[in-house]
Amino acid sequence: METTLEEAAQKAISRARNDFLAFCLLVNPNFAVAPHHKLMADELMDVESGKSQRLMIFTPPRSTKSIMGSIY
Repeated sequence: METTLEEAAQKAISRARNDFLAFCLLVNPNFAVAPHHKLMADELMDVESGKSQRLMIFTPPRSTKSIMGSIY
């Protein structure tokens, strides 16, 4: 049984509702995921869920901290 394009899109949207990195990829399919992006996404999801109250991200310039932290 083949998955239609609409079913695949719905699956991606459903996953993006629970996974911040999946959301970033849904919004920007050209987003090049690096290991630090997964770590940042996990920590940002902890803040959103209330598991963590504060988060400070210290990474070099152009490591997408502003994009992930404020734009997405």
